[in-house]
Amino acid sequence: MDWFIRKHVSELDLVENHLIQVLLSEFVLQGNGHKAHLHVRFDNKSPAIRRRESKAVIRKSMPDFYKKSKQFQNGLDAVLLDHKSSRFELLNRDDFVFRYASGGVLPIISMGGIDYYCLFYRDIEPIGWNIANGGCDSLEELLDPLHTMLRELQEELMIFDLCKKEEYVFSYRSQSQADLLEFKTARKLWQNMFPDESFEAYRHNRATIDWVDGPDSLSIRFGQDQLRNISNCFVNVNATDFGIEIDKIARISVSSDATILDGELINNQLLRCPIGLFEIAKFSMVREARNYQPDRLFYDGVERDSLEFPRIIHDEFWPRLLDPRNPIRSRAGKNRWDKEPFKHALCPVAKALIHRFDCCVPLRQTDLDKTDRSPEIVYDVFVSHASKDKKDVLRIVEDLKEAGITYWVDHEQIKFTDFITDKIEEGLRRSRFVLVCISNNLGRSNWCRREYGPIINRCCKGNTQKRVIPLRLCNVDEDNIPFLLFDIKGADYGDRRQYRELLDYIRSSRR
Repeated sequence: MDWFIRKHVSELDLVENHLIQVLLSEFVLQGNGHKAHLHVRFDNKSPAIRRRESKAVIRKSMPDFYKKSKQFQNGLDAVLLDHKSSRFELLNRDDFVFRYASGGVLPIISMGGIDYYCLFYRDIEPIGWNIANGGCDSLEELLDPLHTMLRELQEELMIFDLCKKEEYVFSYRSQSQADLLEFKTARKLWQNMFPDESFEAYRHNRATIDWVDGPDSLSIRFGQDQLRNISNCFVNVNATDFGIEIDKIARISVSSDATILDGELINNQLLRCPIGLFEIAKFSMVREARNYQPDRLFYDGVERDSLEFPRIIHDEFWPRLLDPRNPIRSRAGKNRWDKEPFKHALCPVAKALIHRFDCCVPLRQTDLDKTDRSPEIVYDVFVSHASKDKKDVLRIVEDLKEAGITYWVDHEQIKFTDFITDKIEEGLRRSRFVLVCISNNLGRSNWCRREYGPIINRCCKGNTQKRVIPLRLCNVDEDNIPFLLFDIKGADYGDRRQYRELLDYIRSSRR
């Protein structure tokens, strides 16, 4: 099929820098347990979308779209969600394409000591609660969708503290959020709705974002260029929306008095969609379609009664979208919304991401260490090792990934300019187990003793539920096993049965 549809699709190098999505008729998705790898390739002559309206036109151009998309979705879910298959391929189809790429962020807002999923209400297909996401705006973003994630997060999520006169600012590349034209326009429009405030005079509070690494990776082949690789993300492929999206999860701490605003612009107008906060600790998600009620609701910059959400959508949100003086949506769009049986469900992208996050990254509030008063548990294990054993540790880390076990290891979590001791302390506090890799080099590592020693001390006193697990590496001499670790049951890395039992124990102990 010829995908170069007049006014809607052209060669990639002719597309304007706004909403660029390449139409792919082939890609490969490989799965290994909770981990997935996506490989795509395209070049300057690949067909690419030129405008927002093109999506509906292309969908109509695909014969038997809904039947085929359902079949494809079953195959994709078998790799990404159910882990029943290790491979999905789309090979040179001339009757079906996927839009590459979008980028998105699921914000987790920590407010008043409670963690919430922060979701934005979407009134167009797919209808329901969605993450902050959108299409790429340049070739640079197509080759690195992480840029799209950051841009979409800061464009859609605006946070102010009206009591402290503060504005939370997310940095984007070399610019701050406040420097970008889109944000300036959104802030100006919101200022008109808050005449008693002066957002320009607000103090900038640089928001701290704690990025949660995903289990997936992506490789991109552009023309004859070198292969580009992206790791620690969530790959999200949705056949019903024929889209390929690369996502991240961001934890953001804000004050209890924070006000959350939607900064998305449509034709230089604020969309002003409702924003729902869903308490993670009691959030229950099912794979089937159902409606979701937020625990907290922000609309038009004001926190509203969450029980009023259905009425607000019907009586306030839609009438403003259809305002004949300045309409944002069409009557046809409203008719499609009326026919949707589950108007307050999770959008497919949000549903898949939350499901995978729930399975891969055990971040929910736990009762593992009440006496420590520690922050939320993020990692299953803290990998403590001597630097000379890095080669063995890299293999162990790969085993942890394949087993779906989250981990803290220095070479991945400590970045340039980080304070090393602060990062190590944070990793220890947020880990359930300290996995000590015992070798002949361990006795000469003061760092390792500082990592596991205090935990053992607190275990002896009975005031912590964190545990130390010794893992003996190959050819370790018994004389080199520290006395503090000698009497703790562990495993031998060279004994594959013991090693597998250890990994199973770590996984099963989450419950």
